[in-house]
Amino acid sequence: MFRENGIRVGKVFGIPIILQPSIIFLIPFYAWLLWGEVVDVTNDHSVFAILCVLATTGLSFGSVLGHEIGHALMARVHGIKTHLISLNLLGGITLTESDVKRPSQELLIAAAGPAVSLLLAGVFGGLLYVTSGWAAPVVEVCLKSLAVLNVILGLFNLLFFGFPLDGGYVTRSTIWGLTGNYLIATRIASAIGVFLGAAIGGLGGVLLVMGNLGGLFYMVLGPVLMGMARRSQQGSAQEFAFNTLRVRDLMRPVQAVVPSHISVRDVVRHFVTQLHGDQFPVVRGSELLGYISADEIAALEKSRWDRMSAESITRPYPVENFLTPGSSLRVAYARLVETGLSVLPVLEGMQLCGFVSLRDLQRRLGGNGRGGGFPA
Repeated sequence: MFRENGIRVGKVFGIPIILQPSIIFLIPFYAWLLWGEVVDVTNDHSVFAILCVLATTGLSFGSVLGHEIGHALMARVHGIKTHLISLNLLGGITLTESDVKRPSQELLIAAAGPAVSLLLAGVFGGLLYVTSGWAAPVVEVCLKSLAVLNVILGLFNLLFFGFPLDGGYVTRSTIWGLTGNYLIATRIASAIGVFLGAAIGGLGGVLLVMGNLGGLFYMVLGPVLMGMARRSQQGSAQEFAFNTLRVRDLMRPVQAVVPSHISVRDVVRHFVTQLHGDQFPVVRGSELLGYISADEIAALEKSRWDRMSAESITRPYPVENFLTPGSSLRVAYARLVETGLSVLPVLEGMQLCGFVSLRDLQRRLGGNGRGGGFPA
């Protein structure tokens, strides 16, 4: 259900860490900027200065990882497993196996990342204060850089009150708690994210007109945040449906079942060609035997169609994977994927009452189900 695009570099607390190409290209760029600052401030070109810059670059991206680990560990406290942490150009994303159940959970998980960043800012700031006056100037520059970076990671994520950043999840959890309506809270947090993204892009345009080339960064960042805000809304709506809708909301009624005694040719004539399906349930009286696959019929020699009965090529449904009308769409999707079947039967007691297809489920959800995520 998850795709791990990027390069896996290891695990922290059992959580796989994925580096996206964007952050791989950003690492040498950040090191180059930091080196320029070190040279400007200290005029130090020594090997020691180079090593300090390299170490600081590693600690900088370790700070981004620490931010995401804060989300992941708080999610673990609330019984939510983290699938992976993906680090990218804008920071990172923590993908969880399931979404939060209560506003208080979301608030704590969203706030955990910025809390770690601000804690790290305090650590590096404290080291800067303690070593001030006796440490090498290059060390002071590097410690200041780390402290500022973590302040930005913490405060920008919290003060951006819309999706896709942490402040958006804080906003949603607050509105969700006040209104009791998850979808309305999601729409508001997304709308705020789109507005703030547009404002950042507009600010970049103003800066560029004023001759500040740094405006280009904001002109790129703004639309990216707007797009991510819209996708966050779509993903949250899908996740909500995934967890709250039931099989009864999506299942198709039993329209046609194949009697076990008829020939394969009659199955083709009366079911495959007329109903255009790819799997059909087979019954003996009121007993559900399994299903017939149109693909398997196509693989048979046509000369055998009259001699073989429907029952002879029936495959049983895995009993443990039967669905009930009250099963969640998350359970239905997982079982469809696990079995590799395109359709599963829905039983109430021992009575067949319908079917759920992977195609219908994906169409309803707008794609594959996904775990929740907390962008940096």
